[in-house]
Amino acid sequence: MNIDQSSEFIVCDIGRARIESMDISSLLAQYDIGSMSSEELRRLFGQVVFYPSGFDADGELYTIPAVRHFLRSWRAQWPYLLFFGYLGDDNLKALYLGLLDSLEGFTSSASGQNYVKFNLRELTKLLAADLTAANALSTPRRGKSGQVKSSNTLQGNKL
Repeated sequence: MNIDQSSEFIVCDIGRARIESMDISSLLAQYDIGSMSSEELRRLFGQVVFYPSGFDADGELYTIPAVRHFLRSWRAQWPYLLFFGYLGDDNLKALYLGLLDSLEGFTSSASGQNYVKFNLRELTKLLAADLTAANALSTPRRGKSGQVKSSNTLQGNKL
């Protein structure tokens, strides 16, 4: 996995070999929210482009079975794409399309353009769950005594 931090966003290049071998351990370690400080979480909010690479000749990422399987396994353990994901391009949209069971692709016979259709309720449920996870990262956690734990959360919801 290559991380390029020289630009305004961070590119997390997830190579084909890692995807095909279902190696999500390095992603979980790199973006381990339990080990991140509030400052680090703030800095990474909306700044990471998670890019599955090595599939350029295989079609759209969200239609490739290996990518879809990898994304689902990763998300099952780490539902924070909406928190960390960069919103300045279409990459995050493609990743979420790859998570949908109802995704169907087709080509228009009139225009030759490719289109996808999916169940909007499925996407809404997925986004709602991930928004809940993202919100949990920006809300101070409380310990058993009721005291706010500040080591791994964003303070004051200031992003």
